[in-house]
Amino acid sequence: MGYVRLTLDMQQIVPALLHTIHNPSARGIEFSLQQLAVLVWIIKQHVRNYLDNISDLITETWEKHPHVEVHIVALIESVARALNAEFKPYIYTVRDASTALDYAKSLRIMTDIFEMTTFVSIYQAGEGIYDQFDKVLVIDQGRQVYFGPAKEARQ
Repeated sequence: MGYVRLTLDMQQIVPALLHTIHNPSARGIEFSLQQLAVLVWIIKQHVRNYLDNISDLITETWEKHPHVEVHIVALIESVARALNAEFKPYIYTVRDASTALDYAKSLRIMTDIFEMTTFVSIYQAGEGIYDQFDKVLVIDQGRQVYFGPAKEARQ
């Protein structure tokens, strides 16, 4: 009976919390994001019913309220840990890749969360992008000119 009751409550709690985050007070957004991350950690795989809404919320909140980035990343981590492989299709929709650096940072976060290897091809990567990667392969005119730690590629 307790499990069924929890599921019924989620149908009321999660949408209300998502609405609160979409329409925040000045100080309420940080608290609401924290609470959503905790709730996801508690309900684990039951969050899958709200994944599309949470993904949209993350993208919208990241764009409108960049000062709450830490809380957004905590929410992403909670969802990723709760759903593991089920969350992977949402990786590329979580953050709008408006710049290459933002995209590289998003990849770094997801790589760390999933403890996986990520391969990416970036044309003319800036220095900040190099900082997001452990190893790089530099190709010039179709030939490998460097492969190794990213910090040493600048030399």
